[in-house]
Amino acid sequence: LPAEANHFERTDHGPRFEEGIITQEPPLVHHDQEYAVLVPQVDADGNEIAGVRDPEIQAPLATHVGWNLRSHEEFDNNAIASLSGSLFPFARSEAERKQKGDPRPSVEERYPSREAYLESVRRAVDQLLAEGFILEEDAQRYMEDASRRFQSL
Repeated sequence: LPAEANHFERTDHGPRFEEGIITQEPPLVHHDQEYAVLVPQVDADGNEIAGVRDPEIQAPLATHVGWNLRSHEEFDNNAIASLSGSLFPFARSEAERKQKGDPRPSVEERYPSREAYLESVRRAVDQLLAEGFILEEDAQRYMEDASRRFQSL
């Protein structure tokens, strides 16, 4: 995991920047002023709690994060690289989970069968439909995608 969050220093693009006009280029960098880096709360799997949780988050097969780690060849530590996301799959079995030292329950511990997984996805899809977050035409796509994901394990 990252040792610390990225640091974002405040920049000054000139007095008219709020109007969308850059009058200071390159911008002045205020090395003594950093933006606060806020991170979302996560559940026991490391998936974000806030917002609309799609079926992949409500019935997870992995931890989805909004960051990547930089390679050890390029940097000394586990610094965060941009804000493009990563996916950390759950172990398939309890034995694999224990062998890897992964504290997250494995796929087989969560879902005793393919049908149990798809039922969990179906509940998430139905909830999102009822709340108006997805369209009826998308519900079947979510189910087909879930079936393919589980099949590929």
